[in-house]
Amino acid sequence: MFGFFKKYTRKKALGDARNTASACFPNLKEIRSIGFIYNIQNGGFGAELEKIGNFLRERGIPFSGILIESKKRILDKLIVGDPVKKESEGITVAEKLKGEGYEILSRKEINWAGIPRLQRHRSFMEREYDLFISFNDTGDFTSDYIAGRVNAKFVTGMRNFSGHPYTLVMEGENRTLLSYDDYLKQIFHYLDIINRNATGE
Repeated sequence: MFGFFKKYTRKKALGDARNTASACFPNLKEIRSIGFIYNIQNGGFGAELEKIGNFLRERGIPFSGILIESKKRILDKLIVGDPVKKESEGITVAEKLKGEGYEILSRKEINWAGIPRLQRHRSFMEREYDLFISFNDTGDFTSDYIAGRVNAKFVTGMRNFSGHPYTLVMEGENRTLLSYDDYLKQIFHYLDIINRNATGE
């Protein structure tokens, strides 16, 4: 019974949250802002997040990211410094990420149904993005919910499902999930093709 109620609550919340702004395929030459959402599942996220940041930085487009803490206190660990010098940076993983400009949505800000309390992240949610990228390959409801509420002209997702909040879903052959690297490359590749067709280049 609780499972049914949870599913009903999520379906209604996602429908209410869906971004209803008229979608338009952005011209790659005119993209001035990119936002993304990334779900932190375990401690091995650092290298992946760095790859995403490097990919976007190479294109010279300012970006902002919001990171979801999927497990309590996963980001509260102290960062260990140089073991040879026996030094520690003395800050937590969360503090380091915030210092790099990322928003952190902590587990305690997410209710039993997966609906986040976003008051503390109002500036991120209200900022206008030409392109918003959801790195949600696990079916995380909170990520889908936020993707449906951001102030974005164009929103991409990794999974196609009924009622999804995305302008464009990028999947592999036979609806397989793409790696994050391939997902990013495909987004920019298809936007480039669309723009070329639109301008007759």
